[in-house]
Amino acid sequence: MPKQETQFETLFDDDTFDKVEHIVDTQGLSYGQARQIVGSEPIYETPEVKTKTPSGDGVSVELGARALALNNVMATYNQLNRTRGANIVSQYPDNEFNTRYRHPEEVREHMGGKAAAMIHFIKEDFSVLNATDELIAAGFDAKSVIRQEDTIKKDLLNKYGPGKAYARDREKVVKRAAKTAKKVNQAAQNKS
Repeated sequence: MPKQETQFETLFDDDTFDKVEHIVDTQGLSYGQARQIVGSEPIYETPEVKTKTPSGDGVSVELGARALALNNVMATYNQLNRTRGANIVSQYPDNEFNTRYRHPEEVREHMGGKAAAMIHFIKEDFSVLNATDELIAAGFDAKSVIRQEDTIKKDLLNKYGPGKAYARDREKVVKRAAKTAKKVNQAAQNKS
């Protein structure tokens, strides 16, 4: 014969529940206020939430890693821009794109596939730019950290995304980040 499970004690008996419901319905009070009037508090206790305070050490990501991540993001935007341009140009009759390639539809399809793959892979790059994993490991609120990463994505897309900037402007950003990383690395080596 199977063992009967233990039944947990109910929060309220039917009479107390009816009184609380009546007060809520007639007086427009919250359930908590109605329970206080009836003199009944729930049996359960809210579990204590343990939060980890961020460590005082700080969080950092190597500038070279950030420069590489930024390079990957900008390369993806460049590919998306080229794909977008090829699709727009192909709509015009006798365009140069369609005459340049024997199978222009396949070329555009491959361009789009490459762009889609690049979009998939830059998810990790945004995480590097934001130091998402490091911030969460240090005890920062995961939702806030991810929200911050989403803001970085949005800001970069709005400023440098397809149709928003030229490839040379994206290249300047990448070169500036790489130059800064190189300077910092050289300074660190000189101190050693």
